[in-house]
Amino acid sequence: MNLSLRHAIYSAILSTEATAPFMFLPSWNGSMITNPYSSLLTAYPHLCYKLGTIAANKIAYASPQSWISQEAPIPQASWNFHIIAVWNTAARLHLEKHNPTWLQNLACDIPEANWHLNNIASHPISNARHAETALGLKKFEKLHSD
Repeated sequence: MNLSLRHAIYSAILSTEATAPFMFLPSWNGSMITNPYSSLLTAYPHLCYKLGTIAANKIAYASPQSWISQEAPIPQASWNFHIIAVWNTAARLHLEKHNPTWLQNLACDIPEANWHLNNIASHPISNARHAETALGLKKFEKLHSD
């Protein structure tokens, strides 16, 4: 998860084209502070947004078939999932231009989630920290490798 998130952040920083990977990341013990990837989310708030959370009791898995065509029981999830977007300005502009209601539509498609629609700045220029790309790269270089 850390490597995937680091790659997404690095891509968002370096790419001039729209990039917006969305991730479902587990929330162990409920707090973002206890998650290993939370330091990345905190270090890059201008790129990483927690769009919502799916509670563990609302996560439903389709029952897979095993190789002998017998159903394998899947235990209930024991932690919540955060819905994270890592996007650059080009991606936010593209989403806003081509589908201004994309986030509300996504919320309708995943009704199990508790969405943080009011906490997300949809205007890409509103967060002045996004302009600090050079500082972002220096922060990224300081991260220890996994």
